[in-house]
Amino acid sequence: KPAEQEPKDKLKEIEGLLDAIAADKAKEAAYQTAMTKANGLFGTQKYEEAKAAYNEALGIKTNDAPATAGVKKCDDAIAALAKSSEAKKKYDDAMAAGQTAQNGKQYEDALSKYQEALQYKPADAPATAKVKEVQAIIDAAKAYTDAMQKGNSLFADKKYAEAKGQYQNALKAKTGDAPATDGIKKCDEQIDLIRKSGELDNQYAAAMKK
Repeated sequence: KPAEQEPKDKLKEIEGLLDAIAADKAKEAAYQTAMTKANGLFGTQKYEEAKAAYNEALGIKTNDAPATAGVKKCDDAIAALAKSSEAKKKYDDAMAAGQTAQNGKQYEDALSKYQEALQYKPADAPATAKVKEVQAIIDAAKAYTDAMQKGNSLFADKKYAEAKGQYQNALKAKTGDAPATDGIKKCDEQIDLIRKSGELDNQYAAAMKK
């Protein structure tokens, strides 16, 4: 009887081993299927779905390094995408606010907003162009104001030729400007009066010599 039982026990042991091997193969196949699915989803930037598939693989092989790394890279990609979306919104908002300020001729505010937009999208061509455009307007306005102040001061000191030069500088900064044009006209009138006065003086002196 014991001799008859031994082959049966051996057969049962072999069957158990075969079942274990089959279970391991099935487990490995399921793991590979989950990982292949996860990698494919990640490759098409479907990060949430890919993360779920990596977690599925982890459910089959606990603490598996490739699956754990997959979950992490999905989390990183999701975070980067959220940050990128947030940065784009802030960029769009800053550019819109800058344009509104520029339309209202609030150039300092516009410049600040365009510069803010560049913080969210460094080296961005439209924002960079807007910064240059508005900065040029601000610089021209300052040059105009400085030139007009100097022109008026020189005119008051009766330095008409120098004053005219400043009014001309003001016109370069603001083409067709009426006050600067008027300043040049007034300077020309005064210079002409002085020239004529000098001619009269010369004529009088010449007459007195006769």
